[in-house]
Amino acid sequence: MQLINKAITWVDRMWHRESDATTVSAPSHRPARDKQNTDTVTAIRLYYQDYYIPCLPPHLPPDDARAVIEQQILEMELPESVEREIMREIPQWLGLDREAAPVAE
Repeated sequence: MQLINKAITWVDRMWHRESDATTVSAPSHRPARDKQNTDTVTAIRLYYQDYYIPCLPPHLPPDDARAVIEQQILEMELPESVEREIMREIPQWLGLDREAAPVAE
């Protein structure tokens, strides 16, 4: 985990709020979700070491966003070790790991 914390410059995620069509941006290693709507990713920009993974198309559910990110990573022809490290972190970036472990409030 220490390696990942050092390697990821930042992750920026914006969640679409359907009630008023605004976005919430939370740049951090583990971005917060929009409390109004936690199931739609409008954009995500990932920086891993010196590698930039392009923004995703808007309004993707997290599982679809994961598939798009994985495909983009494969197309980038990254070094195998970098590719493995990024693939391992995708669920955390998208908040999919929260279903497995309860979050204390």
